Amino acid sequence: MIQHTKEIVIGIDGGGTHTRVMAVDLAGNVLSYIENGASSIYSDLKAKDNVQQAIIEAVHQAGRTMNDVQALTAGIAGFDKADDLGWVQALTTIDGLNCRKQHVNDAVVAHSGALLTEPGIIVISGTGSIIFAVTEEGQQIRNYDLHISSTGLRSRHSPDHDGCGNARNLLL
Repeated sequence: MIQHTKEIVIGIDGGGTHTRVMAVDLAGNVLSYIENGASSIYSDLKAKDNVQQAIIEAVHQAGRTMNDVQALTAGIAGFDKADDLGWVQALTTIDGLNCRKQHVNDAVVAHSGALLTEPGIIVISGTGSIIFAVTEEGQQIRNYDLHISSTGLRSRHSPDHDGCGNARNLLL
């Protein structure tokens, strides 16, 4: 049985359009939920402010302090390579927030939520697009690993292409 304490965890779904932050106690009770602007610096130059303000507000609405946060997981759109780690970590760098932090691409969070960490494939088509899969062996595969960009996904499956990357003649 989990004791009721002031300890909380923070979950962040950081997309190209919105940031969603949830504070949950260790018993799984949702204490607060905040939405703010985009999390990706590729979508919004104020991404750092958007995320930090949402975290601060979520902790405040939960009636807790930064010292009560035991762990934070942030799924961030645009976090696609090791070079991105610097700007991604800066999103959650807040005075007093000294918990264990995990930063992943937002597709990892979406997959975990949709498939409860089981193997499978998801397709995200929002501000950006990505195909993300987890194999039965636990290997993570993204469309980028197959040298297919999100732009390529959109063009290959748009009405003005034939599905093979060839433009259709739309003139009748």
